Amino acid sequence: MKILYIKNNSERAKQFQLKTIIYEIDGEKFVKKQALCKEAIVHLKNMKDSYIKLSNSIINPKVKLAKIIDEEDDSLTFEFINGISLETKYKNALKHNEKKADSIINEYKELLNKSFKTIIFDNKNMINDNIKDIFGSFNYRQFDGKVCFDGVSNIDLIFSNIIYKDDDIYIIDYEWVFDFSLPLEYIYYRFERKDNSLFKDMDNNFINNLVVQKGYLEYSKQYKKEILNIKDNIAIREYNFIQLFIDIGEGIIEKDSIIKSIDDIKNNIIIFDTIYYKNIQLIRFDPLNNYSIVKINFIKVDDKELDILNTNAFYQEDNIYYFNTIDPQIFLAINKNKINTIKIDIEYIAIGNLAKEKFSHIYQNILEKKLQKIENLNQNLSEKSQKIENSKQNLNEKSKKIENLNQNLNKKSKEIENLNQNLNEKSKEIENLNQNLNEKSKEIENLNQNLNEKSKEIENLNQNLNEKSKEIENLNQNLNEKDLDNAIFKIKLQKALNEK
Repeated sequence: MKILYIKNNSERAKQFQLKTIIYEIDGEKFVKKQALCKEAIVHLKNMKDSYIKLSNSIINPKVKLAKIIDEEDDSLTFEFINGISLETKYKNALKHNEKKADSIINEYKELLNKSFKTIIFDNKNMINDNIKDIFGSFNYRQFDGKVCFDGVSNIDLIFSNIIYKDDDIYIIDYEWVFDFSLPLEYIYYRFERKDNSLFKDMDNNFINNLVVQKGYLEYSKQYKKEILNIKDNIAIREYNFIQLFIDIGEGIIEKDSIIKSIDDIKNNIIIFDTIYYKNIQLIRFDPLNNYSIVKINFIKVDDKELDILNTNAFYQEDNIYYFNTIDPQIFLAINKNKINTIKIDIEYIAIGNLAKEKFSHIYQNILEKKLQKIENLNQNLSEKSQKIENSKQNLNEKSKKIENLNQNLNKKSKEIENLNQNLNEKSKEIENLNQNLNEKSKEIENLNQNLNEKSKEIENLNQNLNEKSKEIENLNQNLNEKDLDNAIFKIKLQKALNEK
C-alpha cells in the first residue's frame, strides 16, 4: 500500500477527530476516513446515514455520491473518484477571464438548485430547536419564499468536493449534513462571502457553538482570521491545501505528491512522511494553493537542515517570500535514495486578499526602489555621459595626434621608400661593381697568370742572358786575350819589320 495523502483533524474535540487517508494498491486509489479515537466513531458512522439521506434527496441522475465500499469498526473506505474538480475548472476559467470564472459559479448554483430536492422556505414550519442550537436564534422569516434544501442540507458542497467524471458529477465528501432545511443562498454565501448580516451571524454561531464548543478550536481561530471572497480564492481557509512534490525520476507529477491541509500545521510545523519514496532527485514544496506571504524558518530532511534552491516568489526579504500566484513553488535540491520525513517550519503572514493588499505595498516599495535605482542610474548615466564626452574630447585630441603621427609616418614611410629605392639602386650598382670587380679580378688573375708565365719566361731569358753574358764574358776574355796576342804579334811584327 502506497500512502498518497494524510490529513489528521486531531485539533478537534475527540468526538470529531478523524483522519483522512488517500492510498493506492496495485494502481487503484481509495479514500479512507478513520476515527482517531473511540469517541469519534459515532460521528464517523453518521456518514453512512448521510449517504442514504443525500442519495434520497438527489433528483439529478448525473449527480452521484462517492460510494462507501468497505467498513471496519473504526473506519469507512470510499471509492476514489478520478476526475476534474469544480475547483480546478474554476481555476482554469479564472486564468482566462473573470466572466468565464463567473460562468463556473453560475454553473455551480444551477447544479445545487436542480440536483437536490428543494422546497420554499417557511419559517413557521421549518424552524426548530436543532437549527437554533447550531446556527443561532435569529429572525429566520427573512428566508420565507427562498429556495432551500428539502429536509437534508449538506454544507460540505464546496468546489473541491464536486468532481466531474465523464458525464457524471460526484459529491466526494458529506461529513456535515443536517436534518433540516437551509437556504441554498447560505451555501452560496459560504464561498462568495457577499455582504449578508444574517448569514454572517449564522456562520459565526456555527463556528462558536459547534466548531469551538465541540472541537475545532484552532480551526475556528484560523477561520476567523481571514475569510476570503471566491473571486480571490475558490474557498475559505478550510479548503486551502499544501502540496509536496517528490521527483523520483519522472519529473514533477501529481501522482508523486503529498497533499496536506493547512490545518495539519501544528505550532508552525508541518511534517511530510516520505518513507515510501526512493531515488529522490528533487523536492518541490507548494506552501499554499493561493496568493500568500510566508516565512520559512527552516526546512529539514531527517532533521538535517536543507537550503532552498529556487522559488517563484516575486519578492523576498530575508526568509519571507511573497507569492503573487495561486501556485507558489519552492524548490529544494536533494539527491538521496531514501528519506523518512521532511519537516518545515512555516508561518503564514497573509493569504488571499490580505496578501494581495500587502502586495500593493511591496509593489510600491519595489517601484520606489526601482525609481531610486533609475534615478541613481540616470545620475550615473549623466556622470558616465560626461566622462564619455570628456573621453570623446580626449579621443578627438588623440585622434588628431594620431592623424599627425600618421601623416609624419606616411612622410617617413615615403622617405624610407625613397631610401629603399636608392638602396636598391645602390645595391644594383654594387652588384654591377661586384660583377665588374669579379671580372677585373678574373682579368687580374689571368694577367697575374700571364705575368707569372712572363716572369718565368724572363727568368728563363735572364738565365739564358746570364749564360750568354757569361759566354760573352768568356768570349770577351778570349777576345781580349786574342787582342793581346794580336797586339803582341803586331809589336813583334813591327819590330821585325823595323829590324829589317
